[in-house]
Amino acid sequence: MELNHAKVYASDEDLEALGFTDLEFTDGINLLTVNYMRRFPDMFERWMPYVGAGAGLSIPHVDVSDGTSTTFEYQITGPAVVWIAGASYPFNDTWSGFVEYKGSYSSNEADLEGGGTLETDIITNALNFGVSYNF
Repeated sequence: MELNHAKVYASDEDLEALGFTDLEFTDGINLLTVNYMRRFPDMFERWMPYVGAGAGLSIPHVDVSDGTSTTFEYQITGPAVVWIAGASYPFNDTWSGFVEYKGSYSSNEADLEGGGTLETDIITNALNFGVSYNF
């Protein structure tokens, strides 16, 4: 199980065109997914490539205001999927380095105070790298 968190804001031009004073997922677009990972240990000499995918729910903190009503709450807004591809490199028995690409897609429909809904599809992309400790 994984919780993926990213910030999402509308541009000032979009706000004016839609008649909003605030349109954000300020505390993040939170994707709660169950993932499956597949590693390929014998493919390269020391590098271990891996791929993964997952599915779950989008749970953003909806922050929308049109000047008369404000929506400011967490909501379950729809389905989400993630996909991952990367490789790790062991430095020794306990420490490894890794680099990976991670993408996500969520389809969101939030209920707004005062009536109406906000519908948006959000795609995120990330290049992650770091070290891991194995125990």
